[in-house]
Amino acid sequence: MLQRMEGFQSSTTEIEATIQNAAIVLCNDKPQTFGAPDVLQVTASQASAQYTMSMFFPDRPPNQAARIGLAISASFLNNSSSRWEAICESWAVEAEMVDTVSPIYRSDHHRYMHDVCLTTCCSVQL
Repeated sequence: MLQRMEGFQSSTTEIEATIQNAAIVLCNDKPQTFGAPDVLQVTASQASAQYTMSMFFPDRPPNQAARIGLAISASFLNNSSSRWEAICESWAVEAEMVDTVSPIYRSDHHRYMHDVCLTTCCSVQL
């Protein structure tokens, strides 16, 4: 039988972070670039991270859940055609981890890593 300890209060903590778009551009600043110094661009979009922790009993570890998601792409400047060409088209990745503890049996503890999802494949153009 489970007993609640004096003064213990159940609690839940939630943290969420989101980045809509971020880009890194590698530049070639040599004089021979003729006005086109950007050579590589890597973009991350729709990046998100969530974490939840719930403590229900004082003598049990907390239940936890986490999820991350990100879409990345990369392209380079083809000097012969003066166009940006994709190295990796938009590639979405999502992962989720759930760590649950039974309120009845201490030995009943489960950790799951699921929902790992790659939505598109990465293509390399040479």
